[in-house]
Amino acid sequence: MSHGLEGKTKDLTFEGVCENEEFKKEVLADLQKEGKEGALNSLEIVKKILLSHEEMTVENNLLTPTMKIKRFKVVEAYKKQIDAIYTQE
Repeated sequence: MSHGLEGKTKDLTFEGVCENEEFKKEVLADLQKEGKEGALNSLEIVKKILLSHEEMTVENNLLTPTMKIKRFKVVEAYKKQIDAIYTQE
């Protein structure tokens, strides 16, 4: 999808892009649009997101050796950020 962000994010690092509020809004809008077009129930449509610049790897214990996400480890690793998402208005 094409957005008006190309010029605004091209000089940012990957970490900078992940922290850019305008970029987060665009990603969220795209996810919500796809959810609606996919006829998802309103409870299934993404409401808030967390973008992280940290890789999920076997070495940091967030992936299994078969590259599956260790969900409980991810929740544990990002607990503060996840809690902050749910306390935001």
